[in-house]
Amino acid sequence: MKHKKIVENGKYVPQRMCVACRNIRPKADMLRVAFYKGEVKLDNGDFKQGRGAYVCNNADCIAKAEKTKGFQRGLKTGVLSEIYEECMNFDGK
Repeated sequence: MKHKKIVENGKYVPQRMCVACRNIRPKADMLRVAFYKGEVKLDNGDFKQGRGAYVCNNADCIAKAEKTKGFQRGLKTGVLSEIYEECMNFDGK
């Protein structure tokens, strides 16, 4: 299935799929959790490398991702519950 390309002001807007609700949204509206060099971290803009998994920036999707182990599937590694708490408490960039 091909995704629609969104163009704003002549520029392509990258899109990603949420690991919980499976909806496709603009990358800027989502939170990224990355696995790099044996560590799982919430990407708050300064951590760019590694395998990433995206979740919508709302409490329902974060809770569903924890319940269904969405980050574990996306990152192909174990994820501590502190990562989900960081996502819940994330206030923006």
